[in-house]
Amino acid sequence: MFMNNFRFILRRFNCFLCDLVLCYAFFYLFLFIRPVGFPLTSYYFCIVTLYFALTYGIFHVSIMQKVFGITIKEHTICYVFVKILFTGIIPFCITFFLYEWFLFSCLFWYLVIVLSATLLLLLFAQKTLWQLFAGSQLELQSSLNKNKPLIIIPFLAALLLICFQFYRQGHNLRGLIFADNIAVPVSIPEKACYVKNIIQYKQEPINYIMQLFDKYDIVILCERIHSEYTQWEFISKIILNDTFAAKVKNVFTEFGQVQNQETLNFYMNSRFSTEEDLQKATARIVRENGGDWPVWNNTNIYDFVLHLYQFNETKEDENRINLFFSDMPTNWDEIKSSIQWDSIRTHANRDSVMAYNIINQYNKLANKKCLIITNTRHAWKYGENEAACIYEKFLDKMAVVWINGTTQFLLPSMNGTLDKAAVEIPDSIWAIDFEKCPLGNTVFDLMPVKRDRCTYKDLFVGMVYCRHPGKWEKRFNYPFILNDYKDTLLKRSALVGKKYFQQEKKLIEMGYFNTIIKEDLPVLVINNFVFFSLHCIILIFLDMNLLVLLLKKQRKTGSVLNYQDELFPYVPV
Repeated sequence: MFMNNFRFILRRFNCFLCDLVLCYAFFYLFLFIRPVGFPLTSYYFCIVTLYFALTYGIFHVSIMQKVFGITIKEHTICYVFVKILFTGIIPFCITFFLYEWFLFSCLFWYLVIVLSATLLLLLFAQKTLWQLFAGSQLELQSSLNKNKPLIIIPFLAALLLICFQFYRQGHNLRGLIFADNIAVPVSIPEKACYVKNIIQYKQEPINYIMQLFDKYDIVILCERIHSEYTQWEFISKIILNDTFAAKVKNVFTEFGQVQNQETLNFYMNSRFSTEEDLQKATARIVRENGGDWPVWNNTNIYDFVLHLYQFNETKEDENRINLFFSDMPTNWDEIKSSIQWDSIRTHANRDSVMAYNIINQYNKLANKKCLIITNTRHAWKYGENEAACIYEKFLDKMAVVWINGTTQFLLPSMNGTLDKAAVEIPDSIWAIDFEKCPLGNTVFDLMPVKRDRCTYKDLFVGMVYCRHPGKWEKRFNYPFILNDYKDTLLKRSALVGKKYFQQEKKLIEMGYFNTIIKEDLPVLVINNFVFFSLHCIILIFLDMNLLVLLLKKQRKTGSVLNYQDELFPYVPV
C-alpha cells in the first residue's frame, strides 16, 4: 500500500513538472509577440497563470493531468484559484514588488520554492496546497487510451520550440550554439520600437561625450569586461585629441594602483632614445598595475598607455593629458600566503577606496574636469559602488555613461532586444541620451536591484553603443611583457596559489606570452549554449514522458483507482 501511495505521489509530481515544462515551451514561443516593455519575469508568470486558467476552464484539469489520466473529484473554483495563485500570481507579485531579476535567476528560485513546497506537501500531507484549500481529491483512470490524442498538444509545443530555435540559429546544429544571434527570442514589436527610437535619437558618440562636459565636471565611462579590446579603441579616440586635452585634460582609470602614481608620472615625463626602450618602459608600467594580479596582460591598456605617451611627447605641459591611477594598493612584499592574497583581492571596501583616491586627487586639480573609466559594476549610482560614493560628494556635477555590455554572467542587457535592434542600425558605434530617448525607461537588468524597479535612466545619463557583441574581441600580451620579470611572476603566482602557479609556469614554458593573442569574446556562444542545453533537458524530459504514455498498453476498462482522503489507498471502484 505504501509503495502504491508513493508511486501515485511521484506520478502526480512528475505530472506537475510536465505542466511547468509545457508552460515554458508556450512562454518561449509567445516571447516573439511580447508587448513592448513587458518584463520577461512578469511575462513568464502571466503565461503560467493563463495556462492553468485556460486548461482548467476547458478540461477541468491541466493538459498534462488529462494526458496522464488524473481527474479531480469535487472540482471547485477554489481549487483552480488557489493553484493559479500559488503557481503564477504569488511568484509574480514577489518578483514585481521586490526584485526585477533576469529570467534565469527568477526561474531558478521559482522552481526551488514551488517544486520543493509541492513535493513536501505531497509526501507528508498527500495533498497539494490547492487540494488542501479546496478539499478536493484526485482519481487515476485505469485507461489512458482515450486521452492519448491529447498528447499531440505538448508534442507540437515541444516541436515548435526546437523548430523556432533551429530556424533562428542557422538551420544546423553548429548554428544552434555558435550563431551570431540572441539566444533569448526577441519580441518582434519590441525590436521594431527599439530600432525606431535608436534611429530617431542616436548621436555621434564622441561629440555626445564631449558635450556632457559643458554641463558636468565629472563624466564616468562604464568599461565592460576588462580584456575587451574594441571599447578601448573608442575610448582612445575620445581622449587622444587636442579638444579633450584643452577642455578636460584629466583621466582616471580603475587600472593602476594609486601608490604607483609617481612611477607613472616619471614614465610620462621621460624621454626614450629608441622605440624598444619605450616599449620596455610601457610594459613595466602595465604588467605590474593590474590590481592584485601578478601580471596584467590585456593588450588594450598597454596600447592606450603607449599612445597616450606618444600624444603627450610633442606637447607643452599645458596641452598634455594627465593620467591618474585609482585602484587600491597591493604590497607584494607583505603577502606571505594565498589566504592573505585572497583577503586583499576580496576587500569589501574596494569601491570606497577607489572613490576616495579619485576624490582626493580631483580636489588637487586646477582644471575641475575629468573622465573616469571604471568597470560597469563600479559605475552604478546606488549602494556602495564607486560611482555612488563619488556622486554623494558631487551630486549634479557628475554624469555616468554606459557602454553597452553584459551581466557578470555574460547575459545580454535589455533582454537582448538592444543587440538585436542594433544589427539593423547602419552605424556600429552611436550614442543616445536617456533623458530624451524612451529606452532610458527600460528596467535595469544587469544585476538584481532591490526596492524600486530601477531604470537605466536612473543610473546613467545616456549610453554609447560600441559594436555588437558578435564583434567584440579580446587581446592578450604585448612586447617585452616578461622582460626581466619571469622570476617575479612565478614568485607572485606562488603566493596566489598552487594551481595558479602551475598555470603561469606552463604558459611561460609554452611561450604563450611571446605573441599577441586575439580571441573572439564568446558572449553569444555562451548564451546560445546555455539555452540550447536548457531546451535539450526540457524537451528530453517532456518527450520521454510522452513516449512512455504512447507505448503504455491499455489496461482492462471498468475500474478507476481512487485517491481517498483518509487512508490514501488505491481502492478499485
